[in-house]
Amino acid sequence: YQDSHFDYVIQGYRECQASHWGDQNDKVIEIFNKKVYDFFPRTIEWLPVHILDLSETGGIKPHIDNVDYSGNIVAGICLMSSTVMIFRHKDDKNCNFSVLLEPGCLYIQRDKVRFNFTHEIPQDPAQHVFKGQIIPKGRRISLMFR
Repeated sequence: YQDSHFDYVIQGYRECQASHWGDQNDKVIEIFNKKVYDFFPRTIEWLPVHILDLSETGGIKPHIDNVDYSGNIVAGICLMSSTVMIFRHKDDKNCNFSVLLEPGCLYIQRDKVRFNFTHEIPQDPAQHVFKGQIIPKGRRISLMFR
């Protein structure tokens, strides 16, 4: 795992992009494509899938993804372990909410949530809380569609 991303936003991670998954994976990719792409107009031009492997001790600091690298929509499929993602309004830090992302879930950031809220995954296990419960951290892989 790498200690820190070039922009210092991600710690304890590995990442890559995938534009071809191999013929043996066609059925699995067909399921992913149906789960993600059917939510959106066919006119959207998607970037290659970004795969983020976040270690059990890793985290993502509060940020808003750069539109030049991520487009207007960011969608993710979570794999392996549950995680807590915290959203904070960029102009009012008291306006915030947490979301529990469980393995297999699809989440979508667009419109106001995409551009007006930072998002983060706490590195500190004590901050990995949803509805008053500490959610155990584990290795998390996410497939990012942008």
